[in-house]
Amino acid sequence: MTGEKSLSELLSPAMRVEKPTPTWQKAITYFSPEQGWILLILLILAFFSVASVIDTANWVETPGLYWVIILASLTGQLFSRIRLPSLLIHPLSVTIGLLASLVSVTSLIKGVSFNEKIWEVCLRLDHWYEIASGEGMNTDLLPYSALILFLAWLMSYTGTWWAYRHSNIWLPIVVAGVAILTSLSFLPAYFTSRFYIFVFLCILLVAQMTTVKAMIRWKNEGTMFSRSDGWGALHSAFWFSAAVLLIAAILPLYIYVSGPVASLWKTTRTPIAFVEDEMTRLLGNVPSRKEDHGRFFGRFLPFIGSISFRGESVLWTESDYPSYWTARTYSVYTSQGWIGGKTRDYKISSDSIFAMTTTVKSVKSIQQVIQMSFPSERFVAGGVFEWASEDAVLGILEPLRFEISLENGDSDIYLPSDIRNVA
Repeated sequence: MTGEKSLSELLSPAMRVEKPTPTWQKAITYFSPEQGWILLILLILAFFSVASVIDTANWVETPGLYWVIILASLTGQLFSRIRLPSLLIHPLSVTIGLLASLVSVTSLIKGVSFNEKIWEVCLRLDHWYEIASGEGMNTDLLPYSALILFLAWLMSYTGTWWAYRHSNIWLPIVVAGVAILTSLSFLPAYFTSRFYIFVFLCILLVAQMTTVKAMIRWKNEGTMFSRSDGWGALHSAFWFSAAVLLIAAILPLYIYVSGPVASLWKTTRTPIAFVEDEMTRLLGNVPSRKEDHGRFFGRFLPFIGSISFRGESVLWTESDYPSYWTARTYSVYTSQGWIGGKTRDYKISSDSIFAMTTTVKSVKSIQQVIQMSFPSERFVAGGVFEWASEDAVLGILEPLRFEISLENGDSDIYLPSDIRNVA
């Protein structure tokens, strides 16, 4: 009895014809990361934890923030597979990030066509740059929305590209950590719980990358292993990190401040503090989320809308004579706010006398004790400042300058009367 056999059964194994692999399947295999997709998901979740802090703080509107992070992470993973010089790849990513940020921020402009939205965004960004490079004040928040979206793109793309290209997870952790800690430093204490979520995801990222690198090494050495081994390691890391963070959260906290470290931090922050004062004119319209009792303004006092008082004392004084307590004066009025005159800084050593009353006919020395309810290195004073018990820097208004034309006196009418008489 003879049965029917197929052609594949009659041919020897060496002669069997294998079906060609479809092109789309080859593409998926090529672009599938050797480190796996779980790593990408954990990276996106870590970036989401940073974005949630910024989104909840609501300093400015950030439309499409999470979609920008997803697109940037996918772009970083895709570009990590392209074996071209970084100088050719990264400019393309920056261009895509700029376009994604501009397109996302156009949703803040209503009632016009898409082309007009793009044009208006470009005009407002150009106007912001003119103010930033000059001495004006800015009240437009749209440029900061675009900036945050672009920074989110850079963080997500750079971190993902580095993790997949170099099989190293520390750069994205450090970059995202700096971003979330910087944001939390301008927020109330109850936002700190978001940092625990970020640390939890970072521990999982380290565990996943360590497992993936071990599995790649085993594969290259010909060692047999199961994909479930990787899931087992991630499962153990999940519960271990959750237990560690839970214990850390419920343990009593003892705050220890090192004097040398605090001094080093103060010295390091000196240029940053100067930049913060200068940025007040550009960020004055950004709402503050930190619960401070008081605040000193720099040379620029922008109009930030309505101000609500909580009915709490911010300053106590003891003085032999009532006075107006002044920290800074503002002499120039603009539509965006007040601008103080330029000053010259004079360093005063402790217990030195800085006489400013030589031209005054009669003076009376009084003692003033000032106590503030919020930390500050600036102080207020009533009357004419003459002496301080600590090292200080005193800012004095620069003398007024007037230009007098010797050829044509028509412009003298714009001079003050006493200067006009001399001219």
